[in-house]
Amino acid sequence: MESENNMDDKAPLQSQFVPITPKDSLSSVDSEPPIPFPKKLLPKTRTLATRKSIPTKTMVREALKTIAKPKETAAERASRQRKTLSLRGIQQFMALKYFITNPDMKSRMPHVKKYLKDLLDNGQLKSVKSGAGLTGSFWVPARSQLQKDLQNVKNKPKARKSLKSKQKRKGHKARRGGVKKALSRHK
Repeated sequence: MESENNMDDKAPLQSQFVPITPKDSLSSVDSEPPIPFPKKLLPKTRTLATRKSIPTKTMVREALKTIAKPKETAAERASRQRKTLSLRGIQQFMALKYFITNPDMKSRMPHVKKYLKDLLDNGQLKSVKSGAGLTGSFWVPARSQLQKDLQNVKNKPKARKSLKSKQKRKGHKARRGGVKKALSRHK
């Protein structure tokens, strides 16, 4: 009799379970965090997030440029709430503007620190009294070489080759070709 009761209890439970189709399994997985794929299986696409061709020095200069001249993008607006910029502020700026992930940021930080130390040693960047070394915040002096460089990068016109120099090169090639043909005929 007990075995019949156990069978009756199991029968309704088994009928409650519905087999899961692949479409149903996708909707249940969406609520859970995704499982990370091995790097070998991920597609090799060059997006801004995975792009490593931008030098760290350029990124730091862009962050310092926001101090010198305010810009309009959200990333730069967030970083120019003050007239100074800290190491953490530079990190946040780089993460917002260049979409740098945390592991990539860790690999770039020694380069950021080295560049900032060089600027502090040269006097192109000043530290506020509240910090020693790279702690605290920094500001760009008005008459520093960095301030001039930051302004010149934006205002620098692109050099175009003149039409005369192109014509001279074409004429030079034509003359050389003619000499070669003349020499080959005489042999």
